[in-house]
Amino acid sequence: MGKKHHEEADYKDLHKVVKKKTSGGACLWGHKGGYSRGSCCYRWQAHEIAKHSRDMKGKLEDYAHVTTKTPTSAYEARSGAMYPAHYTSEIDPPQPGDWDVEGPTRDIMRAKFKNSTKVKIKKGKNFTKDTWPWWNNAHHLIPKGTLLAMITESSDPDPRIGTLCKQSLLEAKYNVNEKDNMMFMPMDAEVGKILNLPRHLGLATSADKFDHKGYNATVKSKLQAIIDEYIQACKDADDGKPHPEIKADLNKKKLVNLSLKLFRKIRDFTAGEAIDQMPYPNQ
Repeated sequence: MGKKHHEEADYKDLHKVVKKKTSGGACLWGHKGGYSRGSCCYRWQAHEIAKHSRDMKGKLEDYAHVTTKTPTSAYEARSGAMYPAHYTSEIDPPQPGDWDVEGPTRDIMRAKFKNSTKVKIKKGKNFTKDTWPWWNNAHHLIPKGTLLAMITESSDPDPRIGTLCKQSLLEAKYNVNEKDNMMFMPMDAEVGKILNLPRHLGLATSADKFDHKGYNATVKSKLQAIIDEYIQACKDADDGKPHPEIKADLNKKKLVNLSLKLFRKIRDFTAGEAIDQMPYPNQ
């Protein structure tokens, strides 16, 4: 069975994009940025879960108490320019609907650093861009790079086992970009405090401006048992001996359940703190 699997197709050939649907796709890569209605677009998937999760929507829309300008966490890059260049140093007090998941209810003009001009946040377009209505990231609860790295490391020294593991996950229609593995997180510390959410990245050093290695380590501690079980099943499937079928659907469900647990852990962590500061690894 294992040899047949390797001969039938390279696992990347099992990648599947489904247009206008959040489920049904199969993907292990975060390759589709921007905003388009397709299963691989993680920003769109994050937007869909934000719209339909009462818990998430309630958090993101709890801003009626804000009556003053909100300072952002935009910072000066090495070039001397402010980053993000299309952002601003402070956000005006939001009017009803301005920060809504499916807002704003009107076009909003806002100053931006680049060229000292203004940008229009279009009606109904919140979260379709990374600074609308505030600086946000579409966060993978199980980071895509961490998942793939763990499969590769756990299958050493036989890379064929890692290939079979990835192939089986794709056959089970696992999608690392699917809405259950996504959530919007603020990058601004003050926005995080307002919404009672932690922020995605710390931004204090060059290292934590682009990654959350501490969070990744926390996820690895939770993910290891799932990956080990899956790798062992793939080894059994590759040895030519009688064996039960690889239970990819079961392992997919375990991954989805882990995403839910990670969401709850993030949701309940200290407002405004970077997720790298979450207790590590099993607290």
